[in-house]
Amino acid sequence: MQTDYIEHSPHHLDREMGLEPGPTVSVSHFTHVIQRYRRPIVLAIASIMLGYLILAVAMYLFSPSERLTSQPFRLDFDAGRGEYPNKSKFNIADIINGPVLTRVWQDNHLSEYLPFGEFSRSVFVLESNRDFELLEAEYRSKLADPKLSPIDRDRLQKEFELKTESIAKSEYSVHFNQPHRGRSVPEPIARKVLLDVLNDWADFAVNHQRVIAYQVSVLSPQTLVPSAIEQKDPVAAIEVLRAKTTRVINNIKRIEKLPGATLARTTSDRLSLEEVRFRLDEILRFRLEPLMAVVLRSPGLVADRTATTRFLESQLAYDKRQLDAVQRNADTVRESILLYEQPAAKENATQPSTKSESAKGPGENLMPQLSDSFLDRLVSLTGRSGDAKYRQDLADQYRITLGETVPLQQAVAYDTQVLDQLRQPPAGASSVNAASIQAQVNDTRTEVGQAIVKMNELFQIISRNMTPSTQLFTLTEPASTRTMHSVSVQRLFLYGVLLFLLAIPGVVVVCLIHNRVREEETADEYLRQERAAIP
Repeated sequence: MQTDYIEHSPHHLDREMGLEPGPTVSVSHFTHVIQRYRRPIVLAIASIMLGYLILAVAMYLFSPSERLTSQPFRLDFDAGRGEYPNKSKFNIADIINGPVLTRVWQDNHLSEYLPFGEFSRSVFVLESNRDFELLEAEYRSKLADPKLSPIDRDRLQKEFELKTESIAKSEYSVHFNQPHRGRSVPEPIARKVLLDVLNDWADFAVNHQRVIAYQVSVLSPQTLVPSAIEQKDPVAAIEVLRAKTTRVINNIKRIEKLPGATLARTTSDRLSLEEVRFRLDEILRFRLEPLMAVVLRSPGLVADRTATTRFLESQLAYDKRQLDAVQRNADTVRESILLYEQPAAKENATQPSTKSESAKGPGENLMPQLSDSFLDRLVSLTGRSGDAKYRQDLADQYRITLGETVPLQQAVAYDTQVLDQLRQPPAGASSVNAASIQAQVNDTRTEVGQAIVKMNELFQIISRNMTPSTQLFTLTEPASTRTMHSVSVQRLFLYGVLLFLLAIPGVVVVCLIHNRVREEETADEYLRQERAAIP
């Protein structure tokens, strides 16, 4: 009995417990623990995700947000080159320039919702080209290949640039961004605002900047308004009307050089530019010049022959000065051409000596020599080939300047002829009076004015053929509105996935700790019961 007491004493039990090896990690034990705690684990993870879902929804709803209204459109001209149809400069910022936004802001009464400064900062235009985006994504994936050599990478980049140039960059979208604070613009008004921006810009560009009309100055019938001297002196009236008619003919010649000008015809009487020019030529040849001869030879029609003579002499002197100025310009261009040709003449002069030096017997050794003169000639030839375009431009300018002297020579000859006729004594009595002469001049002026109207009509038809659209743009899709929050749904979803991945091991660790605590408590309770059972 004594021995049994000693073996089961409390001190002996404590010593045995202390000498037992520590607990080992068992996979089966871990699996059994997870199975016992599977319901609490699922409930804990579900509670965490539900709490996060409530928090995420609250963050998304109460985060700062903006409402974006977009209107996609396509420009009906090649905007990628930065030019309007008539080659004038174009910038995408022209669509939302100050005058356009001011007019839209006033017409839609947007002052009730936001000030003009905030409105002008809220409207912007972005390029939206799906073909370019697809092409960019394709080549981005190709260039991301780490196995590409530098040569292949360079080839792909050049190929991408060539394909990019072939894509028409005409797809854009205008946006109206409204922050959700204060009184926001209703969605129907916001869509109307974007459409008004495009319409007002197109109206301003077409009607004020004339971007669908060729850059040619076209005369108007107002140029034929008679001056005071034309109403008093019939010779001055005929002379001035003849000069104005000549300007109209020259204006028609400039318009005829435009693409499609020879095919354009008026809508009412189907007149062409050539037919209008024929009518003006007939007025000059068969109406004004014979009428001038009648006035000069009829007695009594020229009231003050001295003043008329001075007027004609001043016109002759003016035409001579114009002719002399054009001839001097032609001489200047010709001297520039000769200046560029002088080095070539000097080089040709030095060539015989070079040939004589190279003409040696067949038995002699010929050693190539690179002298300074040879290098200078080589550099000169290279430079002259680079200046070929400049010399060609000079030749074209010389040809154009010589062409300008022809009508001036005709004007000088005509003024001289009229002045000689005026200095001759008038013929016998004539049935023509000053009133009939003035009536004929007025009728001629009216016909020239009608020809100018036809010329303007034909110019408008030619311009419309260049760009048929009068609005410069086409809506590609209906307007759309979306609300953007500072916290995106994608980011909140990623945060939720990360929280879920972190919650699983966290809950499992907590369950394992809880299980370990319960096991230790059970062991302690067992020890206490064992100690209590020992007498």
